[in-house]
Amino acid sequence: MRQWVLLPMLILMLFISANALAQFTVITYSPRADTLSASDLRLIFSKQRTFWADGQPILVFILPPNSNKHQDFCRNNLKIMPYFLQQKWDKRVFSGTGERPVIVSNETDMWQKVHATPGAIGYISTDFQVQGGVNAFP
Repeated sequence: MRQWVLLPMLILMLFISANALAQFTVITYSPRADTLSASDLRLIFSKQRTFWADGQPILVFILPPNSNKHQDFCRNNLKIMPYFLQQKWDKRVFSGTGERPVIVSNETDMWQKVHATPGAIGYISTDFQVQGGVNAFP
């Protein structure tokens, strides 16, 4: 009898947790960014690729590293753990070969900064109201 009570609860929890995963859209001011693969995005957000194909510098914007949205983006879209990404940034900064991404306070700020900065890239959740002027792709 107890099993029949636990089974529906387990199914409900799985359904809720699957729907709770945030989905994100990558946004960029670069016109050719819609051809980026998941591997390209990992290289860009880990600051290992610093220039677009046309030679323009890439400026990476992220949400605060301790925010749930940033951590979800790293795990689900980049397929990398957030602390590993942080280690890559730290290594480049401490060795003098790179800089950390620019941290913005929220998705509205992210949208505005990417829209105003040539060569910029960032991400927003799919439930954010997208406005014109920036290329957005899942």
